[in-house]
Amino acid sequence: MIDFTEVKVRMGKILSLYINDIASIRTGRATPGLIENVVVTVYGGQKMKLIELGSIGVPDVRSLTFQPWDQALIREIGNGIAAANIGMNPVVDGQLIRMSLPMLTVEQREDYIKLLGRKLEAARVMVRDARGGNGN
Repeated sequence: MIDFTEVKVRMGKILSLYINDIASIRTGRATPGLIENVVVTVYGGQKMKLIELGSIGVPDVRSLTFQPWDQALIREIGNGIAAANIGMNPVVDGQLIRMSLPMLTVEQREDYIKLLGRKLEAARVMVRDARGGNGN
């Protein structure tokens, strides 16, 4: 007999994982999800995500800002973002780090569509497994 409560909980977790997973896919619009999980090395070797180090702003559709809570780390964080190779060049501007999103090429758009399809299929497999593997 199927425990629908358990299945509902599992599917909720799968949906949450999927939403978080696709948040990092570029759409041509700036969103905090593009950089919040970028890991930088600070405080003499400690690896931390940007979301743990400051606040992310979206001043317009093509740019992001990052304001560290500890201003002493601003250069270190800027260098870490550059080293992460996420396709954005950070520029330290006073107490902010500014990043502009370059336009997506046709090839990049096609690659992102393929990536989204793979992530969707992986989520479908997880749902199928949560249902008991029979696909119903």
